[in-house]
Amino acid sequence: MFQKNEKYRTTLSRELICVIAAALVGVVLIYFILSTLSGSFLDSHFTTDEYYQSEDAKIISSLKEYIREYHVSSDDRYIMDQWVEANPVSYVAIYREGRLAYLSDSTSNKEWSKLEYESAYEQSVAYNLTFEDGDCDVIISGQYAEFYYNLANFLKLAIPAVFFFAVLLLVIRQKVKYIVRLDQDVDALQRGEFDREIHIEGRDELTTLAESIDEMRNAYNQKIDEINRMFDDNREFVTEMSHDMRTPMTPLLVYLGMLRDKRYETDEEHDNYVLKANEKAVQLKHMSDNMFASLLVNQRAEIELSVMSMSVAFYDQMSALADYLGTEGFLIDAENVRRSDASVLVNLDFCARIFDNIMSNILKYADQQEPLHIYMDVEDGDPGQDEEAAVRDEGGKRCVVIRFSNTINERADYSYSTGFGVKNIHKMMEQMNAQCVVDQQTETYAIELRFPVVEPVTVQEPKPNPETRSPAAAEAENDTSVVELSEE
Repeated sequence: MFQKNEKYRTTLSRELICVIAAALVGVVLIYFILSTLSGSFLDSHFTTDEYYQSEDAKIISSLKEYIREYHVSSDDRYIMDQWVEANPVSYVAIYREGRLAYLSDSTSNKEWSKLEYESAYEQSVAYNLTFEDGDCDVIISGQYAEFYYNLANFLKLAIPAVFFFAVLLLVIRQKVKYIVRLDQDVDALQRGEFDREIHIEGRDELTTLAESIDEMRNAYNQKIDEINRMFDDNREFVTEMSHDMRTPMTPLLVYLGMLRDKRYETDEEHDNYVLKANEKAVQLKHMSDNMFASLLVNQRAEIELSVMSMSVAFYDQMSALADYLGTEGFLIDAENVRRSDASVLVNLDFCARIFDNIMSNILKYADQQEPLHIYMDVEDGDPGQDEEAAVRDEGGKRCVVIRFSNTINERADYSYSTGFGVKNIHKMMEQMNAQCVVDQQTETYAIELRFPVVEPVTVQEPKPNPETRSPAAAEAENDTSVVELSEE
C-alpha cells in the first residue's frame, strides 16, 4: 500500500504564501527592468536638441496659422489660452519690446514676477512672430513626449500587475484542475471502476486526500479479491467434495441395494456386504467431517490468539498423541523433543485440530513397522528456506519447530484421501501467523510446524475447548499410564 511521506508535506496556505512572495519578487524585478529600459529608451529619443527644435518648429508653425486665422493680439489672453490648452505645451510667454505681454495660465511658475520672466527672456530662445499689434518674441516650453512618458509609466505598473495576477491564476487553475481530476476519479469509483488508480500529485492537503481515497480503493479491492478468493475456494471445495463423495456413495448404494434385494446366497456374503457398506459409510462420515472443518477454516473469522509457553501450548497434546499412537502399535521416537521457556502466539482449539489431522494421517498412511520420529525445539530460522518462507518467519527470527516424520505404508488405501486435512492445517497455521511445511518423498513423509517465538507475557493458562479437543488427548487424560515424552 502506498505510504505517505510526511517529511516533505506542506499546506495549501503555505503554498499560497510562497507563490505570492515569489510573484511579488517577480513584480519588483519586472518593474525595475521596465523602468531602466523605458527610461533609457525615452531619454535617448525625446530629450535631444534636434527633437525639441523639430517639435518647436511644428508648434510655432501652428501658432502662426492660429494668429493669422483669428487675428490674435499679443495681449489677447482668452484666445491664446484656448490655443495653449489645445496644444502640448507647458507654458507660452510673449514678449513685446523686451517686456512680458502674455504668460499662459498653464505654467507651473506663476509665482515669478514679470521682471523675473523678462530676465529669463534674455537667456531663452525666442521665436519672432507677427501679431495684430506688432512683432513679438515668443518663448514656448513644450511637453511633446508627455504621452510616451505617461504610457511608459502605465506599462511599468500594468505589466507587473498582470504578471502577479497571472501567476496567482495559474496556480489556482492548477489546483482547480487537480480537484476536477479527483472529482472524476471519485465518480469513476462510484461507477464501480475500482481498478482505476487515483491521480496523485503535489504534497499538500489535496495530495493527502487523494492518497486516502486511493488507499480506500486498494483496501476495497483487497477485500473484494479476498471475498472472490473465498468464493472460488468454496466453489472448488464443493466441486471436489461432490466428486470425492460420489466415489464411496456409488458402491454404498450398490451394497445396500444387494442387501435390500437379498442378492446373497450365504450369511457370509450378507456379512461381507454389510461390512463393505459400513466401510463406505465411515468413509463418507470422514469426508463430511473434513468438509465441516474446512468450511470453518475458510470462514477466516477473527480468532483469539494467546501468548503462552511452548510447553503449555504443545507438550500435553503431543504427549497424548504419542501415547495414543503407541497404543495403536506405532514405534515412537521422541528423543528430540525438548522443552523451553520460549513463548508462542497460538489458538489452542486450532492446535488441537491440527494435531488431530496429523494423528489421523499417521494412523491411515504411516508404516507401523518403522519408527515415528517426533521433534520439537527452538531454532533460529532455517537458513535454507525460500524467500516466501523467510518473510513468513519474519526474517529468520527464532521459531518453535515441531516435526513429525514417518515411513509411508505401501499397503495404505489412498481412496479415502481428499487432501483437505493438510489444506486445513496450512490455513489454520496461516491464521496463527505460523508456517506449515510438508516434505513428501517416495518412501517418507514429514510435516513441520513453525511458530515464531514472541515475547512472553503474564497470562492465565487457557484450557482447550472440550468440544474441539483431540480424542487422543481426552483418552490420555483419563489414562493414568500416559508415557511422558523425553526431555533434555
